[in-house]
Amino acid sequence: MRPLIVSCNISLDGFMAGPEGDLASLRFIVPDEDQEDDLADRFRSTVDTIVIGRQTFLDMEAHWTKVESPMADWINATPKVVLTSTADLDVSIWPGTTLATGDGAEQVRKLKESGGVLW
Repeated sequence: MRPLIVSCNISLDGFMAGPEGDLASLRFIVPDEDQEDDLADRFRSTVDTIVIGRQTFLDMEAHWTKVESPMADWINATPKVVLTSTADLDVSIWPGTTLATGDGAEQVRKLKESGGVLW
């Protein structure tokens, strides 16, 4: 069965950023630049499908389609599946994105039945 890597960022104030408000990097999580680059490279070489919800899709599309970086290139090129209970979301605004409507848990079960690694 296909593995699913879960990444969950939680903050007390609803906003995740570095100590100086830095949003450009994970250096506030992984302080060493070489370690951060290695971690990101290993992650990108492992995951082949991004699974996100409706609001995360809207937030990520608005950000990653306007940024130039290796991570942006990877996110924009990697197939994405948006889980939502309704079919009224236009995912064509971000190429490589498909919509999976209905019960989210059932959709994830279906995705896990195929090959590759989900994030």
